[in-house]
Amino acid sequence: MSATRRLRAAPSGFVGATSVVLRLLIVAGAALALGATWLAAGRAVPAAGVLVGLLTAVFALVPDSQLGLAVIVVLAGHWWVVVDDPTSPWVLVAGAGVALFHAAGAAATVGPPAAAWPADLRRRWMVRTGALAAVAGATWAVAAALEGRLTGGAAAVLVAALLAVGAGALWTREGRFGR
Repeated sequence: MSATRRLRAAPSGFVGATSVVLRLLIVAGAALALGATWLAAGRAVPAAGVLVGLLTAVFALVPDSQLGLAVIVVLAGHWWVVVDDPTSPWVLVAGAGVALFHAAGAAATVGPPAAAWPADLRRRWMVRTGALAAVAGATWAVAAALEGRLTGGAAAVLVAALLAVGAGALWTREGRFGR
């Protein structure tokens, strides 16, 4: 029986502790990404904070919606507009926030709000999210090292990163990761 099917249900109408924690992590991830953007830019943009806050609050309540994509688009667009140095180390913090936001949002849709997650399922999600963070950090390190040193280096780094992500996705899909 798969770990997803082993989620233990609580009485109808009950919201489990796992559900509450995941929804808090959704909010924390978006706040982390927004805060990192403001620190990288050296200034805060209150309108972006209000928009991200409202979208995130609704998404935390209804994680099965498409609002998660809207939050990520707003966060990425905000970074692109206000941050002058795209290879700033703050991009790692913002990326960690987006990864946390995404992972918690996806995990919140795995079972009903009343479900309790078994330890093996929690471990699998944490390992996969940690691996994503490690790949993001390595990609940033390569991009930062190559910045300004190679003509067309950004394109080469992008292609290499996409190939690595694709290979990792295939590896994960084959069930060789996190079990």
